[in-house]
Amino acid sequence: MSKPKIKDDVTKKFLSGLEPAATQPNEIQQEDNTQIKRTNRPRIKSSGHAQRSYYISDEAYKKIKQLALDEDRDTSSIVREALDEYLSKR
Repeated sequence: MSKPKIKDDVTKKFLSGLEPAATQPNEIQQEDNTQIKRTNRPRIKSSGHAQRSYYISDEAYKKIKQLALDEDRDTSSIVREALDEYLSKR
């Protein structure tokens, strides 16, 4: 089965990002012709935390957002605190 022709450049760029990482080169060519090596490691923030993605229920998300508003905190610190507390009990 052949791939359909894509006319829109924006669509081409979007779809190229969906290709498996194994088919993409390990290095990215920048505009100034320097190379950037791709890694799967998350970037570590200066606070010592790395950004990760996890799926949670809509109900849990709404509760975290409400708690953040009530306590005037960011949602990340609330989730980190809850995970740390849970893991320390195990």
